[in-house]
Amino acid sequence: MAFLLGTTFSYVTFSHGAFFGRSTFSGAASFPRAAFYGSANFNGVFFADVANFIGTTFSGRAEFTDAMFEKSASFANTKMEFMTSFAGATFEMAPPGFFGAKLHQDTVWRGVTWPLIPWNKGDAGRYIDAYACLKLEMDRLKKHEDELDFFAFELQSRRVLLGRWGWGLPIWLYGLLSDYGRSYLRPLVALFVVSVIGALAFWFFDARTYGEALGLSVANALNVFGFRRDFGLTIDTPLSWLELMSAIQTILGTILVFLFGLGIRNKFRMK
Repeated sequence: MAFLLGTTFSYVTFSHGAFFGRSTFSGAASFPRAAFYGSANFNGVFFADVANFIGTTFSGRAEFTDAMFEKSASFANTKMEFMTSFAGATFEMAPPGFFGAKLHQDTVWRGVTWPLIPWNKGDAGRYIDAYACLKLEMDRLKKHEDELDFFAFELQSRRVLLGRWGWGLPIWLYGLLSDYGRSYLRPLVALFVVSVIGALAFWFFDARTYGEALGLSVANALNVFGFRRDFGLTIDTPLSWLELMSAIQTILGTILVFLFGLGIRNKFRMK
């Protein structure tokens, strides 16, 4: 089906379900306060303009698999009372608004294409609000992995709001080193790199065997565990910059150990 002009189904009741699969809405598609008592099939639908589902009630399955939302999509105050799928959906211009909505625990977000990171602060603020709302709803539903994903999207937008290379720089570093708390491999690799670089410096400039240099470097990186003290490893060098590097290793190592633990905690959903 093709709807060439703006289409409105305000307050319409679909008693036995509705099938809009593979349809195209060239104008605005409005379903405010509509009620779907059976399955609502919007699989593969192309929304070329605004999609308005404000206050809509879905008592049966709500299926938006592979749907394309070209512009904004609002599900504010919507009630999803049964299984809901946005698998493979695309939100081209902006994340959907679910303010005040109540989602079902069986809400699927697998394979969704989300909009690119915004470039201006006005859009960034709206993105933050949308993703924060979804994050809180996923927390309510105990869908921890989806919650982490929306948190990451929120932080990416917040970096734009704060300034990409200003106050937003720590957010970028957080994403680089731990994928916003979703990866434990990144901080582990970073710990390895910090240890190897330190070992090379101690070996080349401090007249140590490579084994001694590596042991001291690893102890510096893991100094939060007290390994340097326990194994009697000392920094004995006339080069003050090596002592400074050891201090930097300790600071970076402490941060990376924390990020590693956070990644493990999030990966295995430990509260």
